[in-house]
Parts: sequence; C-alpha cells; structure tokens
Amino acid sequence: MKFLKGALYTFATFLLFGQVGCVILAEQAEQRANVAKSKPPYTYKGTPATADLAPGRPLMAIDWHADPLLSYRDLTVTGTYGHVDFPRLRKGKLGLQVFTTVTHQPACFSTGCKPFPNLVGIKHVYGISPLSTWFSLSGRALWQAEKLRRFAKADGNFRIIRTGRDLETFLTDRRTNPDLIAGLLGVEGLHALEGDAKNVDVFFKAGFRLFGLTHWIDNAFAGSRHGEKAHALTEKGRDLIRAMVKKGMVIDLAHASLPTFKAVVAELKAIGSSGRPVRPVVVSHTGVQGTCPPTRNLTNEEIKLVVETDGVIGVGFWTHAVGPRRGKERKDDCQADLLAEPNRAVASAKAAARAMMHVARVTCGVADPVTPATAAQLAPRCFRHIGLGSDFDGYAPIGFDARGVGLIARVLEMDYKLKPSIIAMIMMGNSLRVLRAALPE
Repeated sequence: MKFLKGALYTFATFLLFGQVGCVILAEQAEQRANVAKSKPPYTYKGTPATADLAPGRPLMAIDWHADPLLSYRDLTVTGTYGHVDFPRLRKGKLGLQVFTTVTHQPACFSTGCKPFPNLVGIKHVYGISPLSTWFSLSGRALWQAEKLRRFAKADGNFRIIRTGRDLETFLTDRRTNPDLIAGLLGVEGLHALEGDAKNVDVFFKAGFRLFGLTHWIDNAFAGSRHGEKAHALTEKGRDLIRAMVKKGMVIDLAHASLPTFKAVVAELKAIGSSGRPVRPVVVSHTGVQGTCPPTRNLTNEEIKLVVETDGVIGVGFWTHAVGPRRGKERKDDCQADLLAEPNRAVASAKAAARAMMHVARVTCGVADPVTPATAAQLAPRCFRHIGLGSDFDGYAPIGFDARGVGLIARVLEMDYKLKPSIIAMIMMGNSLRVLRAALPE
C-alpha cells in the first residue's frame, strides 16, 4: 500500500510538472509562430485598412479559417500575441470568422505523412485540457467548441451561427450594431469522427457547420494530399457527403487529395437531379500553384473543380501559401520580388491579391496573367469564386493580424482598380452565397 501511494505521488508530480512545462512551451511556440510581422495601425498609401469601400458601403469581411481555439489565450480580450481574438476581429471589421478545431498534427508538413506522433495529442495530454481530450480526437474537437461557447457567453456581443436564419438575423442586427461579430464552427479533418459516421450527429448538435474532409493524414472517409496513400473518397465518405448535404453542412476540401476532389464533385452531381453539383464546396485556406509552387496549393484543375460547384476558394495570407519568400532553389521561389516591399503587412496583402487574380484567370480562362493593368477589364463572374482563408493562428507567419484584413481590399482597390462591388464580393459576398446555400434553415 505504501509503495502504491508513493507511485501515485510520483506519477502525479511528474504529470503536474509535465503539464506546467507543456503549457510554457506551447505558449512560447505560439508567441514565435502566431505573430504578425508588422504591427498596427495598418494603412496602405495613407488610407486605413478598415476604410469604407465606398460612401455608405462599409467594409465587412468573412474569413474561412482560423485556429485560435488551440491556444490557451482568452479570446474575449486583446492578446499580446496571436492573430485573432474578439476585439481584433471588431477593429479589423472581420464580421464573421470560421473557427476551426484541430485535433491531429503529425510531425510532417509535406507528403507521405503518417499518423504518429500526434503533436496536438501531446499538447492535450500534458497541457491544461480535460481528460476527455487526452486520447479522443472527437473529445478535442468538442472541447474546443465548448471553449468558443464560453467565450461567446462571456463577451455578449458574439454569436455562433448555426442556421441560415441565424446568419440573416446577424447581418440585420450588425447594421445597427457594428460591434456585433459572429463565428462558425468547423472541424479540420474527418479523423475527428474516429471512424464512426454517427459522430456527425454529435458534432452537428454541438454546433459544427463546416467539415474539412482531411488535414495532414488520410482517414477512413477521404484521402489527404499529404497522406501516405492520398486516396479518394471511400464508400463511407460518399455516405457521409450525402449526410452532410442533408443536414446542412459546408464541405471543405482544404488539404484534400485530387482523387478526393474529383470524387466529392462527382458525388454532389449524383445527388442532384440536374447533373450539376447540388451544393457548393469551399477550400477554406490555400494558395495556388500558379503563383506559389508548394504541393499544398491548388492546381488549376482543382480550381476548376471548385468553380464547377459554384464554390469559393479561401485564399490564404501566410507565407508558405502565397509568399513572399525564397525557396531552396530559384524554381521554388514564391513571389520573392515582394520581399523588396518594406512593409511586411502590405507584402502579405499583395501576395494574397496576386493569388486571387490567378483564381480569376483560371475561372474565366484568360490566357495571360491578370495584372493591375488588366484586372478591371475582367467580367464580375471571374471573381465569383474568391474568398478569404487567412489561416490565422495556424502556426505560420503572416504580415498582419485580424486588424489588417482590410489591406486586401485596399490593394484590390488601389492597385487593381476593382470596383467596390467586386471587392465586396471577394471580402464577403461570395462567402455569403455559399453559406446561404449550405446552412440549414
């Protein structure tokens, strides 16, 4: 008995110090990785990032992907590090943010990724997280959702969108209350279902309305472009797509393999009666290989598949996706000419805008790259499939935090001479169209 007590005491001591150490290390890692390279105020050519698009047309943005729920930060107060919290969303006029829950991250950031070790699992076991998160992927997602609900209750001016009616009420109320902001819950990777499709009901009840099919590993439902096999949608995955459409959930193809892309679009066509996809899809956060070479980014073929569903591509802001950066070899450079821009926030915005122009080029089949001299000549439909996919707080460098999202609008306005109506489509309107088509009533 004495030995057992001693063993338990030793284990508890080890666990306590391990947890304290893990929290310290996790915070240090976040402070280094989730940092804005430039500090506010964010302006471009003397104009504030948050300036109106036109007289009587205030800026509002929707962003498809951010990971602050992994953080230990209190999102109701302005943080000293990180990219997203409620006050910064308000100051940046980022009215609706998708909060994605991350449950698994292997020690792999390229291709052929294997499931172990799971860095997120280690953080939950040794960090300040409930026991339900230690060895359960679904438990981690549900805990992060609970955190967002607690933040919403504490803030009082933040809503979680679950239905189309919630969305429309939020938009109406925001016209008279510009401090009102909203969030939508998403999960990054169907591995969070732990192989059981019935868990979709659990996640839906918990408020999740966006499902990313994959993250860095293959799962029982779909293949990741980074996975060991990078396979297509499985039979279980096809059944799940039908369940998601029926319930009213957004289908996110970020990180998905090309075979999964094709299979999802084919399945959405099969569900519909007209031969066209029954729902739009999103790619919540990505770059494009037309401006930045990593395999993480979308090919032209994948862009066309999203366009075929009338979906939206959330163009990211982080360096690895859109630049600017230099690769190990010249062919791996990613918009390296923008490294000459002294303001890192402006450089990030310009890099993202170039990726957006490539999406417009592919959408309309334009032969030559879209430049500031030619962008305004394109038809509005060329910009119909572009949105924002920051990957804020995704442990990747970005030039600005949530307060600087409007820099994208300023670059599109001042450099590319786009009309306010087109800029509003990119910043918000295209994403609203997808949400209205996908969410339950």
